[in-house]
Amino acid sequence: MVLKNGLPISLCAFLAACGGSTSAQTLAENDQGASNQVPVAVITADSANLLLNRPLQFNAGKSYDADGDALSYEWSLVRGVDSIPVALSQNQGAEVSVLLTDSDNYILTLTANDGQSMSEAASFEFTPEQTVIASAGRDVTVKQGQLVSLDGSASKSLDGVITGYKWQILSQPERSSARIFKDKRVKTAFVADQVGQYLVELKVENEFGDIATDTLQITSDALSENSAPVVVIKEAKGELKLNEVVGLDASESYDPDRFDRLTFAWQVLSQPVDADVTLSAVSGPQVSFSAATLGNYEVAVQVTDSKGEMTQAVYTFTVTTDNLPPIVDLGSDSNVRIAPITLTCASCYDPEGELLTYQWQLQSRPAQSSSEILSATEASAQLNPDVAGEYVVALTVSDGVTAVTSKPRTFFVDDNQKPTAKISAPETVFIGEPVVLDATQSIDPNNDPLTFEWQVVDAASDIILQIENGKASFTPSVLGHYTVSVRANDGQYFSDPVTHTVSVTENLSPVITFVNENPRAIQLGSEAQFDASGSYDPEGDVLTYQWSLDKPAGSTAQLSADNLATNSLLADMAGNYTVHLQVSDSAGNTSRKSIDVTVTDPVSYISGTVTARLLNSLNKPVANAELNINGVQHFTDDMGRLNAWVEIEEGKALEVSTQDSRLASSTYTAPSITQDNFLVEMGDVFVAMLQPVEVNLYTCPQYTGPEVVEVGYRLVYTIPEISKLPTTHDQKVSFAIDQSGKATSSFSLPATAIYELYVDDSLKVISPTSTRASVFYSESIASRGFISICNKQN
Repeated sequence: MVLKNGLPISLCAFLAACGGSTSAQTLAENDQGASNQVPVAVITADSANLLLNRPLQFNAGKSYDADGDALSYEWSLVRGVDSIPVALSQNQGAEVSVLLTDSDNYILTLTANDGQSMSEAASFEFTPEQTVIASAGRDVTVKQGQLVSLDGSASKSLDGVITGYKWQILSQPERSSARIFKDKRVKTAFVADQVGQYLVELKVENEFGDIATDTLQITSDALSENSAPVVVIKEAKGELKLNEVVGLDASESYDPDRFDRLTFAWQVLSQPVDADVTLSAVSGPQVSFSAATLGNYEVAVQVTDSKGEMTQAVYTFTVTTDNLPPIVDLGSDSNVRIAPITLTCASCYDPEGELLTYQWQLQSRPAQSSSEILSATEASAQLNPDVAGEYVVALTVSDGVTAVTSKPRTFFVDDNQKPTAKISAPETVFIGEPVVLDATQSIDPNNDPLTFEWQVVDAASDIILQIENGKASFTPSVLGHYTVSVRANDGQYFSDPVTHTVSVTENLSPVITFVNENPRAIQLGSEAQFDASGSYDPEGDVLTYQWSLDKPAGSTAQLSADNLATNSLLADMAGNYTVHLQVSDSAGNTSRKSIDVTVTDPVSYISGTVTARLLNSLNKPVANAELNINGVQHFTDDMGRLNAWVEIEEGKALEVSTQDSRLASSTYTAPSITQDNFLVEMGDVFVAMLQPVEVNLYTCPQYTGPEVVEVGYRLVYTIPEISKLPTTHDQKVSFAIDQSGKATSSFSLPATAIYELYVDDSLKVISPTSTRASVFYSESIASRGFISICNKQN
């Protein structure tokens, strides 16, 4: 048979036309003669399945002669692109039989003769299939010490059933002692005990002795090496109706490193030109997809691990109005006793709601079994296992147009079910810390007592397992990875092995974290607080705290606690103190940190009143102006008046500064004040207001300077002159000169004031000629001006 798009089909090469609807036929005919009709040759294959190593029967029984004359026949067979002749045991007669052993493309030719004329040759082209097809699964990557699962259930026999499986490791890394524990099972496993490549072969045999083999490669990476994620997209429908929603599920993707966190990124790679589809999400393991335009679509998922290694997989969909294939899912494998098994489909349906027909197949059974499937064409069939072993079944469903075969389902049949081994143990320990691996939670379905077989798969150093009552223990003395496997035995069967890897690391020192790690400055009589409750141990160990204090000579001060996460200091004299903290974990690792505390004598404060009235250059009050007096915020009232009660440190100067976005930056500093209940009357105080300014800049005709010019505005004096809240101002303004030699810039300057203009040394201001500019304050409009500049040499 020839495979096209994954489905087996028969091919006919026609010289005239194909006859029949259920068998493969070819025919040839000539134009009718004047008196004798030329016969027509027709080839019919007796079976739809043309297999290697099986007799293939072809007949000419449907050939005919319009005149009713008796016919004689001649057959010939060639193979391959070079049309190499293949000998036939007999090449004349109405039937021919051939046994082929080599897979190739063959062409069978037939001519019919009525005694007067010969037909044109009819040709039948075919490719015989292997009787047995072995499927060992896809290549995989694992980490050293991990269990490798082997699954041969996808193998099949096109004639009879499979009765035997044989797994074998053909090649493995040096020093590897890996072996396949149950090498004659449909599904089995082995432990990849060393880093490198393993080549595994599966050999399957059917009830007639036909044999096929397949291999897969397993790559075992070092535990210290990051491995790329493996993308697994659960089966999704490949053909959709318009606007039908399909779910894409990559949640079974995994990372061989086990502990790496995976992230998912989805995107539509290709779609029809007139389509515009989006996915329900662009991240996460699951998304959905639908399309309103017919055609082919490609959706990709990129899976990235926590170290940045990534793998991409692409899924292809076709949105069509054609018939959609049925869906068939038999469910998961089962362990059952020797008793009749009812076979039903876990999920079988047709997207268009068409009625389905069923055909159950028994693909594999034990060699000693003669079991068959009963009611094999019903939705519910029955299998009667007659011996213990593995039975593999599959189901083909058809909606009358398209037939679909399920993934196989395996039944493990035995009155005594094998146990399931489990290991409970830490993932990470420290050098010298005992490791206990506990298999006592292993399960036996028959509640039989279990014994255990332990094995060291790989270790950073030589270790001896101490085994007692379902537990194994060892104490590592070297950093690295230690992998141990266990199999549980119920007296008859071993479980599949399970492995566990323990990483041995150094015990890191605790990390001390203070709420405030800065040096402290407090006054005598105040208490300094220390909070180290945010400290932690990288391994999650419990911490102990030990505090100590350095203090000035003569001080008797003490910390409030010795072994808590928080503490405090109440100094008894001025001077320098240092608080020390030592934090330890249970392994004896320690960390230390210190904080200096400066204690000064208490400060005396005095209070008083500051008054003023703020006026702008128009002699109008500045309402609600924000001022800062020795670090405290104050505001003028609606009439610009300030009446502020303030408290300052005795002997310190009084400092008043503007903090308002409307005002130029100004500061007034009064003499030091030593008298309580003081009164500072500033009177009427003129302040410079920030005035919006718009300036046009022009260049002389000979200008060859830069395209962006900075013009400086340096404050010369204010109008009226400001004495109590004086301001200084020096600002550079950028002008971007256009092709016409002009530029405009908007900015703000303190007003009312006179400014000196200046530019770069290579330029000069030619207007205003005095190089001075006046900026007048206005409550409603911007101040405008102009500047002309030129190169200094012009």
